Amino acid sequence: MSTKPRTGLEILKAPGTTAGEIAAILGKGHPPFEEGEVQCDLVDCKDCWLAWLTTGKIPAPKYKPIR
Repeated sequence: MSTKPRTGLEILKAPGTTAGEIAAILGKGHPPFEEGEVQCDLVDCKDCWLAWLTTGKIPAPKYKPIR
């Protein structure tokens, strides 16, 4: 059984998380999803961060890609 935090809130609230680790997360400008990168042109920043904080999973695209 893994005790590793899964959501962003769990990561930020974990007793062992340092201020430096939080600064590194926020300083990158994008949530650190384990599944990979988010297509920023298909998802609002707020929705992206909210998904990471609450579920830890990449949000579903909100917009259709432009071709």
